[in-house]
Amino acid sequence: MSILKLIQTVLGLVTAYLELKNKSLSFDLVRDSESRQDNLIQQIEYLREKATEESTSKADFLRGRLQREKKYYEEILVSNAADNSSDTGGL
Repeated sequence: MSILKLIQTVLGLVTAYLELKNKSLSFDLVRDSESRQDNLIQQIEYLREKATEESTSKADFLRGRLQREKKYYEEILVSNAADNSSDTGGL
């Protein structure tokens, strides 16, 4: 019986470790996305200040990248919210 209890304990620890690892990865994805968004915003503002045709074109291109990054960010948040609600049993 003690071996069965040991196996249950080890499986519980592995499960807890994997859940923590998953939350850490999610946090890193959110932080990295926020950083990329900030960087894109700074680049766009710099290019808009230059006010040349080339810089405006580049800023428009970066605006599209920023919109895609924001959509990716929202998908991460939705996924995290779904994970959190399933962790708490839907409460």
